Amino acid sequence: MGFGIVAALSGAKARELELEVLSNNISNIQTTGYKEMSVSFSSELNKHQPENKDLATAQASLRNGETYIDFRQGAAFQTNNPTDVALQGDGFFALQTPEGIRYTRDGNFSLDASGKLINARGDTVLSDSGPITIPSGTIINIGTDGQITADQEVVGKLQVVDFMDRQKMKPLGNNYMSADGLTATETVNIKVLQGHLENSNVNLVENLTRIIQVSRAYESIQKTIKQQINSSKMLNKLPQIG
Repeated sequence: MGFGIVAALSGAKARELELEVLSNNISNIQTTGYKEMSVSFSSELNKHQPENKDLATAQASLRNGETYIDFRQGAAFQTNNPTDVALQGDGFFALQTPEGIRYTRDGNFSLDASGKLINARGDTVLSDSGPITIPSGTIINIGTDGQITADQEVVGKLQVVDFMDRQKMKPLGNNYMSADGLTATETVNIKVLQGHLENSNVNLVENLTRIIQVSRAYESIQKTIKQQINSSKMLNKLPQIG
């Protein structure tokens, strides 16, 4: 297989990845606290000689794209639900899941039958010292520092953490991220807003525009691949000389 076809196939794969990321952004435009993702491409074709025809080597040499998370703040909106919280500033809520501690910007919390603070999946919202239990029928107040009181009695403080290199956090689905191996840092100038949630930061117009552009580029690459294949077939039909 010619190097030109390998390059075209790599380009097609890259466009497929970007279309997948863009579609995922649009599908999560109403997901609380969702952070937009993008793809960065770094072609290494110019580092390899054209005579390199080995398909495996060529494919390994192409970096089709890395996904990046846009951590810009989403707009906060009011819900008046006393257990809903939004973060203003850099940081994440910590939750205990069956798979371990996970992090999210989604503060859509509630109380289970025992009064434990949980999220929509039933996972436990963590304080600095563990789960948070709020007595039934009490008036809940959550301060801007995350401290929770029930009838003016302190019952815990929301654990809000940040990380030195947030781009190394791994999206896991269900609006969760993992931070395995990352160093937690002190949250600075962050506020907790009770009775609010954070919108996603997805820009619908930009993502739709980009989908159109990438789709056109993908179609162009597909045409190039067909032309390359047809040219190869024609060359193979030519009589051998010598």
